Amino acid sequence: MNEIVSDSKRVWLSICLQELWVCYFDQINIVYELLEMVKNGHTDYLQLIKNSTKNITEDSFTDVESHQYEPQVLVKVTRKRSSYVREMPNLTKQLTLIRAVSCLEFYLNNSIEVVLKVYPNLIQENWRRKPDPLRSQMESIKGIKKKLKFLESRFRLSLKNSGFAEKQLIEIHETRNILVHNMGVVDKNYIKKVECTKLKENEDRPLTDEYVIKSVNALNQFATFLWSQIEKKFCDLIVYD
Repeated sequence: MNEIVSDSKRVWLSICLQELWVCYFDQINIVYELLEMVKNGHTDYLQLIKNSTKNITEDSFTDVESHQYEPQVLVKVTRKRSSYVREMPNLTKQLTLIRAVSCLEFYLNNSIEVVLKVYPNLIQENWRRKPDPLRSQMESIKGIKKKLKFLESRFRLSLKNSGFAEKQLIEIHETRNILVHNMGVVDKNYIKKVECTKLKENEDRPLTDEYVIKSVNALNQFATFLWSQIEKKFCDLIVYD
């Protein structure tokens, strides 16, 4: 079955997709700024902190002109703060990965939704009978694996041409989930969804610089592929159901 879509709707869709891409691009630029910190900012910064705090004593604050703090309190606060700073490299890597996944989710979810608004015939038949077919369809494809399957089955996008392995995307997504929901500790859900993982339950999920850099680049590559393919396919006149 073919669906003919008016020029005005296709123009509206093209504008929406471009606006979504601009939003994604702005956010992914922030991710790449964080990535620069991951790649270049660790050693010198940590060495500076180490050198500046290792010899702190109460005498370090004898000249501080403040009646609000006792010297021993300042020593404690400074050392505590420096311990937080030492965690910054790992926290930065976590934040970088989490934000990169969020950028892709934002772009993917909203792109699917605006396409379905213009091409409602792509909504699966069982959801078309619902009071709100679009919302029902979107709620039925929560989770990255379901979205990928939907892109292939309903949008007829060949994800193999993206140069991006589905297993890699799922692994990155599940790593993000345990960082957000389980303090980076591997759980049963992670082991179930990430095939061939060597990690065991209750182990910390290590984040190397190389892993974060490769993951961010792969996510951005996939988003770029989606943008080009969705724009090309759904701003044409005919879509096949």
